[in-house]
Amino acid sequence: MKSKLDASLRLPSIVATLGTLSILEGASLLLRGFPQGPINTDVTGALTTSISFVPVAFIGVVVLAAVADTWLYRTRTGLALRAVGLDATSSRRLGMPTGRTILLAFVLCSLMASVAGFYLAAEVQIGSPIIGNQALESIAAAVLGGASLAGGKGSFVGTLLAAFFLTEIDNVLPLFQQPAEYADMTIGALILFALVLYKAPELVAGFRSRSQVVGRLRSRQGEAAA
Repeated sequence: MKSKLDASLRLPSIVATLGTLSILEGASLLLRGFPQGPINTDVTGALTTSISFVPVAFIGVVVLAAVADTWLYRTRTGLALRAVGLDATSSRRLGMPTGRTILLAFVLCSLMASVAGFYLAAEVQIGSPIIGNQALESIAAAVLGGASLAGGKGSFVGTLLAAFFLTEIDNVLPLFQQPAEYADMTIGALILFALVLYKAPELVAGFRSRSQVVGRLRSRQGEAAA
């Protein structure tokens, strides 16, 4: 989907997001060049509570993903959101409030990102301008989970499972005494592989159409020669 800024400047949302991220990262380094300021232990304790060995946050994320997928695929507003993301122009012609829908979607995404920031702060327990750059992992989780960068397709549960899978890559590689850089290489390769899979039907259809055109041309040339 595209925000109002993206629509007016005709910029892809992912490009605008990454550009804004780079600006904010630079601003954070300018304001605080090194880690400082411990996080209140009362806050970290409340965010990291668990039932037996299962963190409450994990239970909340699983329930939220299931509810969100049900809303996205079983309700009128969820279907409208997918329609706007898939084709905003056609949705606008059908009378859907595309501008408001896009704005609310971006606000909701920002709200979820801020909640994730609180849990990241509880994990590192100190204010740091160099921790929290999970842009690549976030994109990879969405793509591997079935989302389309063009909008209109995706699954909360699929993204959650992909995030778990990517997290395991970061955790397992050190156990095999492999360099941490291999994790980034693996994630990048998985993104490219997922994109190829998504484009495979279009590539196959294009190949078949070109083959049919070439076959017809050769047939006409044979008839002309005869």
